[in-house]
Amino acid sequence: MAKGGVLVQDTNTPVLTATGMAAQVLTSNGAGTLPTFQNPATSGTVTHTGTLTNHALIKGNGGADVSALSSLGTTTTLLHGNASGDPTFAAVDLANDVSGNLGVSHLNSGTSASSTTFWRGDATWGTPAGAGNVTTSATLTANKAIIGNGSADITVSSATGVAHLSSGTLTGSNVVLTSEVTGTLPVANGGTGVTSSTGTVAVVLSTSPTLVTPLLGTPTSGVLTNCTGYTDANLSTSDITANNSSTSKHGFLLKLDNNAGHYMDGTGAWSTPAGAGTVTTTGSPTTGVISMFSGATSITDVDAAGVSSALDLLGT
Repeated sequence: MAKGGVLVQDTNTPVLTATGMAAQVLTSNGAGTLPTFQNPATSGTVTHTGTLTNHALIKGNGGADVSALSSLGTTTTLLHGNASGDPTFAAVDLANDVSGNLGVSHLNSGTSASSTTFWRGDATWGTPAGAGNVTTSATLTANKAIIGNGSADITVSSATGVAHLSSGTLTGSNVVLTSEVTGTLPVANGGTGVTSSTGTVAVVLSTSPTLVTPLLGTPTSGVLTNCTGYTDANLSTSDITANNSSTSKHGFLLKLDNNAGHYMDGTGAWSTPAGAGTVTTTGSPTTGVISMFSGATSITDVDAAGVSSALDLLGT
């Protein structure tokens, strides 16, 4: 028997088959045919692209080529697979990389963990302050407020209306607007929308308000066409000469100058008309007797001679 040969059972007689070469494998050739040594179908030389970094993972590049993974990772990252590319190192994503519950033994080794303790923010298991069973000394009425009744007991509050808590006592009453409300109620919610006011009683709205004894100050504008109730006593009697009548506008008469012999002329001035004055008498005029001027501003009775003269003047 040749050194390195292989015996193969052929029916009842062992048969020596040929010896193989290095890197060859014994390959079946089907029923009734002796196996032979052959090179593997995928045999060949494996090449690599780039330098194989020390400690780096080796990844296939396709065919018979390999290369080093670009990242070595860190002590806080794990290798994540990638069906369409190279695997990568990354921290564990609790939302996507972890399923199931974390065992209690992994939280402070489970020290002090029990059914009555909870994991605290200081990384220890502890019992919350005030933990235990809460009892009730009365029936818990639906929709009623629950208040403490001392120790671990609770009871139903009898308060109705708006809840008020004062010195640890819960009561119910209406809201006091003068002391329990702050801020400004907008106009849209029935308020004024302002933080200051003047006057008393009713709030004035913008459409057809009725004002009672308002102090308007000095308005910047206004239409008095429809105003009523303004009496003569309320008119100013000051000598406002700017409002006097003139040849270009209507206005007020001039202030009287207390002279019975003066009249206002067309220029708006007080003056005595030409020929005007007081007519006096000489003697005592007789009723039914013709009188005539005896001077510029006096008259007297006319005698018979005077009547003749007067008739001559009249052309009779």
